[in-house]
Amino acid sequence: MTEALTNQSFIALALLTATSLVAGFFAYLYNLKRRPYLLYWALGCAIVALSCVAAVLSPRLETVAIQATLNGLLRAGGTLLLSGILSSQEEKVRKTYAPEFRFYNVVHRQEWLRMDGLRL
Repeated sequence: MTEALTNQSFIALALLTATSLVAGFFAYLYNLKRRPYLLYWALGCAIVALSCVAAVLSPRLETVAIQATLNGLLRAGGTLLLSGILSSQEEKVRKTYAPEFRFYNVVHRQEWLRMDGLRL
């Protein structure tokens, strides 16, 4: 499973590099010709490149920041539904959310799962 995540990170890194180069190319052309459409293409490619940054960093991001945000948004008794979690991450998610949430239902589907919980 870890190998798949790192392969996805490498693909995202390659996309980030390629779209950044294309954005730089259009910015260079805009600098030469001063045509507005070239600037729009450069900005569009830069936005696509920025969207790849999250995919590159996602295996390294922790769930702690999300858990802290959810604590502030949900009152006691509030329902929490987490989906798109890998089966291998179930125990880590349980430990991270354990002080404030109790999970009462876990639905497995292939290597993915959904966790339904309650804010204590």
